[in-house]
Amino acid sequence: YPITFDADGNWTASIILPVTAEVVAGGPVTIRAVDDQGLMRTTQITIKVPSISLEPASGRANTNFTVTGKDFPASSTATGAGSQVTISYGGAIQKIVSADAGGRFLITVQVPAGTSPSSNSTVRARVVGFDRSATAIHSVPGAEITVSPEVAVSGTAITVSGEGFPPNAVVTSVRAGNITVSSSSAPTTDGQGKFVSFFSMPVFSPGVQTITATAGGITGVTTFAVLEGAAVNEPLPTPPPSSLPAQALEPLTLGENLIRVWTFDNSTKTWEFYDPRPAFAKANTIKTMVPGRIYWLRLNRVQTTALNGKGVLLFEGWNLLPW
Repeated sequence: YPITFDADGNWTASIILPVTAEVVAGGPVTIRAVDDQGLMRTTQITIKVPSISLEPASGRANTNFTVTGKDFPASSTATGAGSQVTISYGGAIQKIVSADAGGRFLITVQVPAGTSPSSNSTVRARVVGFDRSATAIHSVPGAEITVSPEVAVSGTAITVSGEGFPPNAVVTSVRAGNITVSSSSAPTTDGQGKFVSFFSMPVFSPGVQTITATAGGITGVTTFAVLEGAAVNEPLPTPPPSSLPAQALEPLTLGENLIRVWTFDNSTKTWEFYDPRPAFAKANTIKTMVPGRIYWLRLNRVQTTALNGKGVLLFEGWNLLPW
């Protein structure tokens, strides 16, 4: 500025809309032009309201989804001014992203680990420094179980697979009809809320039976069709729990609660240790968790969890734990 007119009094100028509360609020904004003779003219432009979309809009805890934003305040290459947006899930900020020169952004967000099944949460993209945001709803499906096979005679070995349950929780109940069929060594869900269990289908009259499984206070339901015919006696598979420390102790390491593990190998008369920090990956001498051996676990805080198929209560400091 100043702006030079042509011979007919016409002129053209480019302006950068300032990022102010009035502009960020959206809606009509008045632009005023005044020449050196005091002649004034006004016009209006409409500021678009920011919006976001989620892909996918539904997913389980610890899974990822993308947030796409448009019509947010743009980052200006001319002035060097940036535009930042916070992304929150259920009220907790997860990420901060910068809008591009067109007011757009694309960012990947993870569903928080503690998000409950069968829940809806608000994803909010808020312009930093201003009371302007866009929202969308993300849903977490309920817990689900499936059985294999789905149709068979009584006595058949049934595999129950669950997902969408709370992570690292003991499966406290598996029922077929009104009969408890939980195994003596209760399975536990993994860090993704999944589990696999097995049972023999009780003797039922032909027809449909309801199968339920409960873990962490959440229940999944499915059905099974009992066929007419003589009952069989199929053996159940007995897959051993993981013996690798990184997997067997994952319920403690996910929350950075585990500090160190010690054990004494009586056959070699040596002490062995495991430290979950990456720097100790090659130095660790506990290579497998041996059933029947005693382990000393040091924790940062109290935690109730499932280890080696059993629910345990561990305390801050050192804990003596038979495996």
